[in-house]
Amino acid sequence: MKTTGTGAFKALSPSKRVRRSEAASIITERAPEGSPLWPYVARDLLRLARLEVELTPELVGRMLDSAEKAHARDQEIATLNSEAFVSRRTTAGRCDYPGIAKVAGNVVYYMRIGNRVKIGTSGNLVGRLEAINPEQLMAVERGDYRVEGERHRQFARLRVHGEWFRLEGELVDHIEAVRAQGLPR
Repeated sequence: MKTTGTGAFKALSPSKRVRRSEAASIITERAPEGSPLWPYVARDLLRLARLEVELTPELVGRMLDSAEKAHARDQEIATLNSEAFVSRRTTAGRCDYPGIAKVAGNVVYYMRIGNRVKIGTSGNLVGRLEAINPEQLMAVERGDYRVEGERHRQFARLRVHGEWFRLEGELVDHIEAVRAQGLPR
């Protein structure tokens, strides 16, 4: 269960309401709602609530320090895994885009398997590569589902099924033009 914001405090015992609001202030100051620390903070708050532990400013501070360390560790592991994945793919000739692991934000991708191209969108391109396992990542452009939808309409006559298109004609030209622009920054 994902818990965000001060709603995470609802699971805590009702004792020391002043302490809870003080703890909420400390947490939201260091980890505002939507912060990547919230899954760690919520997990720890729920554990402490089950144990009926009273929150003190010191305990909340230690909990936030622990959340920051856990998040940093998880980010480092994700980066190492992404770099190792891209390294394997580059070696295998499947991903010849240097620096692909550093692409952040939403992108529209063109992945080839045989003579078919998947035009899709993702906020985690390396994860998408891993999930689809294409023969080649042909091109990447900045964009979200709206740009993806535009591309699907643009190449509708080449659609085979869903997000898969025949690799021919204007789609080949478009992919070459996108590729010439380089990776989105």
